[in-house]
Amino acid sequence: MKDLECPYCDAELEVCHDDGFGYEEDKAHEMGCYKCGKNFTFQTHISFTYFPSKADCLNGGEHSFGRWQLVYDRDGERLESRYCAACDKREQRTTPPTPRVQ
Repeated sequence: MKDLECPYCDAELEVCHDDGFGYEEDKAHEMGCYKCGKNFTFQTHISFTYFPSKADCLNGGEHSFGRWQLVYDRDGERLESRYCAACDKREQRTTPPTPRVQ
């Protein structure tokens, strides 16, 4: 499904927002259909949806950290970080250079 359907021929259409067109609420925006050639108007209604989840770590519990991820490895020194799945807290660590086997 594209952004909307033409009310005359049901063609699926996209609203080009490059210059901010179509974002203003409570206004009739005029648009033309590429398929049937008819002009029509549409209104924009913006809504937000929130999805709450438990974060025991914010209430004295343990963080739910993921695995360490390599951020960079420069001259053998490695920087790694990991994030808590509940609150996005980040931990970082550096590890000493790895000895090179010759």
